[in-house]
Amino acid sequence: MESSPFCRLVREALTTLELPYILKNCAHGTLRNRLEFREKYLSHLSSSRQIIGTLLNKEIVKLPFLIDENTGIEISESADIVKYLFDTYKIGDTVTESLADYSTDGATDGHMKIM
Repeated sequence: MESSPFCRLVREALTTLELPYILKNCAHGTLRNRLEFREKYLSHLSSSRQIIGTLLNKEIVKLPFLIDENTGIEISESADIVKYLFDTYKIGDTVTESLADYSTDGATDGHMKIM
């Protein structure tokens, strides 16, 4: 799902690490794609998600889902995927920063000064 914030985290990690990837979208309401996903990867869903999907008669799909053909790993959950990607493919130190690391000290009033 292109608009999913969880999928975005994975795409950002892939881009940061400059890894080529193939993105296959599985939008809400696209039953054909969801059925295909479920046939191939049902075993990767947690048992509770499988049970809920059966009870609700819905096609529960867990996204994002990464298949790494280099290592053969198939993994879901954005935090697990991002950790796996950095543990497997990063070279050297990684800079971690957040909005809290930035300052507007010295900026003039007309330049988006944070109060």
